[in-house]
Amino acid sequence: MSPRKKPSPGPNPCPKTVLSDSEIMRILTVSHSGHSARAIAEKVRWGPSTVCRILRTYDYNTFDGRVITRICERKTTKHEDRILLRAAKTHDDRCFRDIITISGINISPTTLRRRLKEVELFSGIRRWKPVLKPQHKHAHLAWAKKHVNWTFDQWFRVIWSDESSIVLGQKSRCR
Repeated sequence: MSPRKKPSPGPNPCPKTVLSDSEIMRILTVSHSGHSARAIAEKVRWGPSTVCRILRTYDYNTFDGRVITRICERKTTKHEDRILLRAAKTHDDRCFRDIITISGINISPTTLRRRLKEVELFSGIRRWKPVLKPQHKHAHLAWAKKHVNWTFDQWFRVIWSDESSIVLGQKSRCR
């Protein structure tokens, strides 16, 4: 088996990575005269994909870069938006598919996410909170009954350590 030959250097794209305005205008001008993208690529010595990108991005008449965005019609009305919002607020512990089913509106979870984002409601995972057992409830009630008749001075001397860190004899967070 004979070794493979390297392809001839022929009309390879230029090694530069950025096109100048004159090169872009030349591509647009040649395109405006009716040539295909492959023929333009051979004439201007750039790759066909680069030429196609320039033709998609720039407008011949104004030489402005086109804003390439998908323009989609809105899938929901204002009334349906209110229904979705109400369902999402009342069932905030449910996933998007459940909220869509509850609301009765045929949309995708992405559409629901967009509608909730418009009114600045975002999904998140709730923090786990331990449930109080009956013995905890009885202990809370016993503690409250024991301290119901305390005076202001007695309550003033209580340090609630679960709310903040306290260092006696120093100002908090000042160093």
